[in-house]
Amino acid sequence: QDLFLRWFPQFSRIQIDAPEREPLRGRATPLWEPARQGAAVMFSGGVDSFHSAVALEGQIQTAIYIHGFDTKLEDLRYRSTISRELQAACSELGLDLIEVETNLRDISDEHCPWFQYHGGMLSAVCHLLADRFERVFIPSSYTYDQLHDCGSHPLIDPHWGSGDLTFAHHSAGTSRVEKVAEIIGSKAARKHLRVCWENVDEAYNCGACEKCMRTFFTLRIVGAEAEFGHLFAHHPEVSEIIPHLCTDAEGPLLFFEELVAGARQRSEDKAFVDQLEEALLAVRCYHLGKRIARLSGAGAGDYFASPQWQGHMLPKVRNRLFQDLTRDPDWFVQHAGAERDEWFKLLWAHDRKWLRNSVMKREGRR
Repeated sequence: QDLFLRWFPQFSRIQIDAPEREPLRGRATPLWEPARQGAAVMFSGGVDSFHSAVALEGQIQTAIYIHGFDTKLEDLRYRSTISRELQAACSELGLDLIEVETNLRDISDEHCPWFQYHGGMLSAVCHLLADRFERVFIPSSYTYDQLHDCGSHPLIDPHWGSGDLTFAHHSAGTSRVEKVAEIIGSKAARKHLRVCWENVDEAYNCGACEKCMRTFFTLRIVGAEAEFGHLFAHHPEVSEIIPHLCTDAEGPLLFFEELVAGARQRSEDKAFVDQLEEALLAVRCYHLGKRIARLSGAGAGDYFASPQWQGHMLPKVRNRLFQDLTRDPDWFVQHAGAERDEWFKLLWAHDRKWLRNSVMKREGRR
């Protein structure tokens, strides 16, 4: 509660009143020792969970998938496909698969954002199964340098435990690019990897959503596009991901920045890396522009009514930015802070002609 109240001050502290009882197994096995009574991993078939399943080989015996976590309960045909694929994957990994169904999101989503409470959902399911194992590994979504307020977090997950069950947040020291590089040798991953949650046209991996595109580009970076390409219904171009990154959500941009950093280190395809760099510049321009517009008191309304980013900067944002720069340069220096140099670099790289014309128009010259 201390952690959540720091992150989300709109929450209220509650008094917990529950009777004590003896744990099922006595003293829990320390996390640095193999779990004597068995261990499980949360498993959706994605990069994070496949990486944990492969990395923890010999330490886990069970995988858990929750229908209703990232899929709709009424989507029976797609759920059947997931069950079939994950059962086959777990069989090849030597794991038992437990499938659970819950309608918790139908009840809770209208009251609390998903990213705040999904860790509690995972722990609730695991406690219902606590007579089967004593430890559960929750695959990390973010690395330690990306951490932010989130329902599954290295500081949060261990606190879901009890005398019967302990939780470990797994592999936050490994980037998504590194995880992909480490699972490409897994036959199960090459046949059954599932990263998609939008499921355009009911495809197993649609290739058209942000997560599919990001994973597809990561596979290309590590040289595994050929081995995994058959899993994607669409093979995207880099430019297709830009509109998906121009949102208020923090995660997609963090993941894409990580992807571009991995491409710089690993990829020998310079043209591909240049495309990724260009896309990242465009997206950063959007987010910086939005921040400046908010600080200018113009961050709402039709400034960002367009669902997709047009060009590198929306004309209204560019014009407002130029007005702020020329009317009150000190304001810009004060509020743009450490980002001002990047702003000027982006403007010079992509909007040099507009900037020149704006200056000349203001001074009454052609």
